Amino acid sequence: IEGADSFLWIAQMFAALAEEEDLVFRLYFPLRKKVIVRSDIGLFRAIMVNLVSDASKFTPQGAILISARKRGSEVLFQVWDTGVGIADEDADRVFDEFYQVDNQQRDRGRGIGLGLSIVRRALKLLGQDVTCRSRPGHGSVFEFRLPLDESADSGGGSGLGHGGGEGETETAFLPGQQDGRGGGETQGGAGPATWA
Repeated sequence: IEGADSFLWIAQMFAALAEEEDLVFRLYFPLRKKVIVRSDIGLFRAIMVNLVSDASKFTPQGAILISARKRGSEVLFQVWDTGVGIADEDADRVFDEFYQVDNQQRDRGRGIGLGLSIVRRALKLLGQDVTCRSRPGHGSVFEFRLPLDESADSGGGSGLGHGGGEGETETAFLPGQQDGRGGGETQGGAGPATWA
């Protein structure tokens, strides 16, 4: 899977949703060379759709950030949000089928509680796992890793962002959304500031 192409697909998928929900939607892709990961395109898309959809459901206002950063022989994918957050006692259970935090009325508008279980199952098929860090009232970050395809040609630009010199961040923003460049990153280099 080519990283930049995947990010552009995510942007096309969620541009309308972000605008409809009045959320800032940001993509953070600080990799200047083409990045190819070993994965199944169908499983990868299912993972991203469910993570971003869940983030939008539980973020009544604020921002969603999707990032991809190289970590050794892997790429770390993260979906950040400034939503309601998850309490420690619920952190593991959110990956169980049909489990939903604070939805005893089973409001179908908030889904049926399968999204994160699908994410975990898909990643297990890929030999990976998903983890979550969260602060109630501030937001959450879900993250997973995929291996780089070292045999693929990594030359050329990523096709995303504003370009720039060595070390500059390349970022793509969805149409109609503010670019968020005035601060708003955590000490890890990515993530909504209100989560930190």
